[in-house]
Amino acid sequence: TVYKGTDAKTKERIALKVAPASDIKNLKNELALQRMCHHENIVALRDCFLWNDKLWIAMELMDAGCLTEILGPDIDFPESHIAYVCRNVLNALAYLHRNNKLHRDIKSDNILINGKGEVKLADFGFAVRLTSDRERRKSMVGTPFWMAPELIRGVGYDCKVDIWSLGITALEMADGEPPYYHDAPLKALLKIHTSPSPKPQHPEQWSAEFNDFLAKALDTEPATRASAAELLEHPFLQKACGAEEFLLFANDIREQIGRAHV
Repeated sequence: TVYKGTDAKTKERIALKVAPASDIKNLKNELALQRMCHHENIVALRDCFLWNDKLWIAMELMDAGCLTEILGPDIDFPESHIAYVCRNVLNALAYLHRNNKLHRDIKSDNILINGKGEVKLADFGFAVRLTSDRERRKSMVGTPFWMAPELIRGVGYDCKVDIWSLGITALEMADGEPPYYHDAPLKALLKIHTSPSPKPQHPEQWSAEFNDFLAKALDTEPATRASAAELLEHPFLQKACGAEEFLLFANDIREQIGRAHV
C-alpha cells in the first residue's frame, strides 16, 4: 500500500510504502541497492523503518504517476517526448552501469513522473550488483516482453540487457505497447529469442534518427549493441523536449483518458 505523507523535519511531501514486516527479507536487496543510488533520475529512498509490525519505506514522491498510464495504441507520442524520456532513463542507466549495477526490469511501469515533469527510474526489485570477479549474470529475471534475447537464452549477460529493455520501452511509446504484447508470455519469449531486431509498426512514420537509435539499442548481439554512454551521444536525443512541455503533454493525455472513461 502506498500513501502520501509529509516529512516532519523537512515538511517535504513523500511517498510511504507500507508492507508486512515479514517482507523485509525479500526487500533487503532492493532497499540496499536503491539506498546506494544517488542520481537525479533515480527515485530517492529517504528512510525505512519497522513500526506496528509493518515495514514503512519513505521515498521521493512521484505524484504524476508512471509512464504506462499515458501510453496506448490510440495515443500519439511525439518523438520529442520519446527522446526526453529516453534521455532521462539513459542518464540513470549510465550512472548504474558505471557503478557496476544492473536494473534488469526497465519498462514503462518503472518509469515515474513527478509534478515538475521530471522522469525517474524506480523499482529495484530485480536490480543486482556486478562484482569484479563475476562480471556476467545468468539468472533469468525481468518482465517477458521487455527481456533481452541473451537473458532469455540463460547465457552470461551484462548491462546491455538494460539497453535492450530501454529500446523496447521506446517502441512502447511509439506503438502504444511492446512487441508481441498480445502473445502468451512463453510464445513472446520464443519470438524475442528467434526473431530479428524489432522495429516500429510503421517505421516510415518516424525519423531516420529515431529508427537508427532503435537499431542501436535493439541490436540482437550484445557485443555490438550500444551502451548507455554511447546512446546519450546519439543525435535523436537532441530532439528532446523540456520537462514543462512533457508534463503538459502527460496531463493532457490523462484528461483525455479520464473523459473517455466517463
